[in-house]
Amino acid sequence: MNKLIFTALLLGSALSAAADPIASFNPGGPNGVFGAAVGESVTTPDGGPWDNISFNYFDDITYNPYAAGGLYVLTQAYTGATGDLSSSTDGYLGFTNTIDNGSWIFSDVTLNPDTQYFFYMDADTPQGTGVLVGSGYAGGIAWGNGGSGDYTGVSSADIQFSLSGDVVSGAPEPGTLALAFGAAGLFAVLRRKTAANVI
Repeated sequence: MNKLIFTALLLGSALSAAADPIASFNPGGPNGVFGAAVGESVTTPDGGPWDNISFNYFDDITYNPYAAGGLYVLTQAYTGATGDLSSSTDGYLGFTNTIDNGSWIFSDVTLNPDTQYFFYMDADTPQGTGVLVGSGYAGGIAWGNGGSGDYTGVSSADIQFSLSGDVVSGAPEPGTLALAFGAAGLFAVLRRKTAANVI
């Protein structure tokens, strides 16, 4: 029985190591298109914290994940010019220009639960390309610079996005905790039975 408990715990740990969706907004088609530098504020749910963060928008032609240029993540809204974003920007948490399969990848950022973050592109989308806009995501709003000038919040719109990451080691998911507590309870019952048989 002890081998069974150990195997269950190992399986629970392996399952919790996979990348998890954190938040997304992708209703499946455009309500509009932004073709300039854009941003989106996102509120993380319960759970986490998460690292190995990936983030993408969706393009207006194929509806596939989209990332181009660099991406900043901040802990507060930014209303300056796109070209002025830097590591000294108030609320700076991280920057990446690493892109894999249409998603930006952050290797040095940890996101906490129940927190609003702000993701801003550092340059306009390439000519002829735009990102999908929708409305109805309750955790944030779209930010755009209109092709030039300062970022402005657009409270009636959201850029369609997907955010995912890995639950930080040492911060198990609720399912993993339930499995561990269940296994501990089973172990305690088996131990009592063994002790009773010895007497």
